[in-house]
Amino acid sequence: MSSIIREDTMTSYTIAKNSYQVEVYDTINKAAEKWAQLEPIDNIFLQTSYFRFLEDSTLAGIRFKYLVFKDKEKVVGIAYFQLVQLKVGDSLTDKKIPAYQQKINSVILKMANMNAIISGNLLLTGDHGTHFSPAVPIPLTHQLLQEGLDILKKDLKQKKHPISLQIIKDIEVPKKKGLQTALGKSYNEFTLQPNMVLAIPEHWENFDDYLQALTSKSRVRAKRAFKKGKDISKKEFTIDLMKAFLPQIDSLYKAIADNAGFNVVYLSGAYFLNFKEHFPDKFRVFGYFIDDELIAFYTTFQNHHELEAHFLGFDTTNNRKYQAYLNILFDIIQVGIASKSKQINFARTALEIKSSVGAKPVPLYYYGKHTNAVKNQIFSPVLSYFQPKIDWKQRNPFKKIVE
Repeated sequence: MSSIIREDTMTSYTIAKNSYQVEVYDTINKAAEKWAQLEPIDNIFLQTSYFRFLEDSTLAGIRFKYLVFKDKEKVVGIAYFQLVQLKVGDSLTDKKIPAYQQKINSVILKMANMNAIISGNLLLTGDHGTHFSPAVPIPLTHQLLQEGLDILKKDLKQKKHPISLQIIKDIEVPKKKGLQTALGKSYNEFTLQPNMVLAIPEHWENFDDYLQALTSKSRVRAKRAFKKGKDISKKEFTIDLMKAFLPQIDSLYKAIADNAGFNVVYLSGAYFLNFKEHFPDKFRVFGYFIDDELIAFYTTFQNHHELEAHFLGFDTTNNRKYQAYLNILFDIIQVGIASKSKQINFARTALEIKSSVGAKPVPLYYYGKHTNAVKNQIFSPVLSYFQPKIDWKQRNPFKKIVE
């Protein structure tokens, strides 16, 4: 392996038996000219405009790296990485764990603090880590990613930022086998909760079409939720309105995040405001009010033909009283239909209630490798010990299968 240091924020290496080059960048502005040559037009989460927003948001504890793969002078692949100091003990926020178990866990977790490379995006559910030219054979894309990860680890070590853990996140089934083969047995395969996705048929022109597709039992349940929430005043936030309610947005988000069970990234109200300022039309924020008090909010992002149900927040007392969360799910479906989206990405968590409105689970796979051989051997059993056990029943609210 050879390297050429060209400037402070870019290093170039030869890979794949000297047939390709990979360039490592610290900022999207330095990578932008080459990155833009290949960025996918149908996925904003891999475009320079989105990365500029993330860098501008100065997310606590996250740094970014960008790899550009080249065949001679032609850009054939791009890959995005997040660098995090993974403090597993701080990330476990499940307050339902008994005190004695928390003490046992804390002893184990002191050994689990590490610097990690994440291929993909911790703020999103889905494969938003890489994009290659269709001219590159799929097995070769897996090889380039694997070698790129190793290059990045060595590059960081040279810059006094050693990495203990490499993770590739949210790989769907069609891509899984080939990537697993390329990575080899040193990478541990594991899964977390599936992504919940609702496909929107073309003939659904409005929300009434969705309601008509439900079974009578599911329709009665929906109408009961609407009745519970009849006193809610719903408003879409402008930037100015968000500024006025930023402390409440921050508080409602943290009320949910603190009970999520596991959080690597903590956001603030400023993140949502910054998102709105960067993407005023695509990023939408909606508030639920009772007597001018904000009791809940939710956010969506229009990623071309997919609607991303982004982060939300609500207080548990008013959620029970007004069925706020269920009403939020229905309102997101309305947004998805009105925007002519092909599907809604509801992300993880709350699997059963999301399936009750029609979302289906899409399994996603992770691949992880610890640089310490012994710790890598116990990677899977330790992860299995700490992973929350989710017992849920998949629901189908439709009269017939919705494709």
